This record gives sequence, structure tokens and C-alpha cells, in this order.
Amino acid sequence: MITRRCNDRCSKCGIWKTPEPDSERIQLKNFIKCLQSLHNNLYKVTITGGEPLLFMEDVLHFAEESRKLNVPMIVVTNGSLITEDFLVKYSNFEHILVVSLDTMEKSKWNEFRGRNHYDKVMSNILMARKILGDRLKIQSVFADETRDDIPKVKTFCDELGIQHTSQPYMDFGGVWHDANVSSLLDNDMVCAARKNICVYYNGDVVKCFDHLRIPLAREPLGNILKEDIISILSKKRTTEITKLMNTCNLPCKWLSCNVPEPQF
Repeated sequence: MITRRCNDRCSKCGIWKTPEPDSERIQLKNFIKCLQSLHNNLYKVTITGGEPLLFMEDVLHFAEESRKLNVPMIVVTNGSLITEDFLVKYSNFEHILVVSLDTMEKSKWNEFRGRNHYDKVMSNILMARKILGDRLKIQSVFADETRDDIPKVKTFCDELGIQHTSQPYMDFGGVWHDANVSSLLDNDMVCAARKNICVYYNGDVVKCFDHLRIPLAREPLGNILKEDIISILSKKRTTEITKLMNTCNLPCKWLSCNVPEPQF
């Protein structure tokens, strides 16, 4: 997570309510140092926010470094800040761009996103499809509020040949409501969060984006401004949290970052 800042005011999310001041944002070089230290053991890197494209040049620089190190990368964006120039540059690195889209109804857009930029986002999606091809993906949040919307988003994606995924609503300070889909899923699935690490905008390192649900994992494992990332990941508490997550059955295990990669 490179920032808590966001240009949207989505009702599903509360991260935008607490943007970090400039003094708390670490420089991009610190994230790149982590990438260089861990790249041989990374299966992918995901850049999130807030809205990461508020720092578009940083995203492009990180994408370039990630490609040099042969680490696949994903950027998750609300789609409103996408430009043709960004897409052309980003396409050179052959990474994935994921755009969040929860409704096809223009009448619901302001309620869902808190901004009146439906036409802009939809136009940007079409432009991204043209430039990125199959490296553009759409992601939706399945909640009570979107039960009737997700099938329409899926149809839209199918018509354009865009891969669509949905994941259950998680409470990150928003006001939407859980659709209780986790009760219908395989509760014996092992949570892949044990393989993950999250580095925040201020350098704090945690094992899972939703770490506050686990008492042992609530406090950061360390901070990359003060310690080397390898030292942080070698701590006893890191190992203990990793073991705990092997049997974690919290609903956040259905987030895409926590679902195990398919085995072939």
C-alpha cells in the first residue's frame, strides 16, 4: 500500500478518510530496496492504495524495476486517473492493471464512488483494453449493495473479453454490508496470507493487509526505514504469525491476495 490518499470517496471503503501527511510517506527508493532484496522469492507484487495512480511516476518507476527483476506486478486502481501516456508506458513492462468496477448503472455511480466520473472511468476502461489487451482485468466487490450489479459488470467484461473477478466485501471503514458469501465457500481452504507481506506507505511491515483481525499480528513486524526487510521477516514473531495464518479461517481469506495460487 503506497498511499492512503484517494481521489474517490467510495462508500465501501474508509481508507480515504485518513490520508497520510507528506511527512509519513517514505521515498520510493525504500520500496525498491525491498524488491531488490526479496525478488528471488516473490511470485508477484501488488501496488494498492488509496489510489496509487495519484503517484503515477512512482508506479511507473516501480513497474520498470519490477520488470528488470522479472517479478510480475499488479496495480489496483479506481480507473479515474488513467491516461493514454500512462497506459503506453505501463504496457512496455507487461504487468497487470486491475480496475475496480462495482456497477454499470450511472445512476448509482455517485452513491458508490462519491464522484461524478462514470463516463471518464468507462472511457478509460475501453482505452486500457485497447492498449493493454489481456493485461487489463476488472475486479468487483460483492456486497448486499451490489448483488444486482455484479452480474451486469460480468456481462460487460465478457462482451469485451476482459477477465472479471469478484471478492466479498470486507470492512475497511466503509458502510456497505457483507453479503455472507463466505458461508457458501470452502472453509477448508488454506489461507495463503501466510505467504504474503504488506509494506505500508510509512514503511511498516505486516504479514497481511487485514492483520488487525489477529491479535498477535496487530502491531507491525518492523519498519524498513529502521531495519532490513530480511531481518524483519526473520524475526520469531514473524514465524509465529506465519504458522498461525496457515490455519486462519477469518473471512478475509477470500480476498484475492489470500486465495492460494492454482497448482498445475
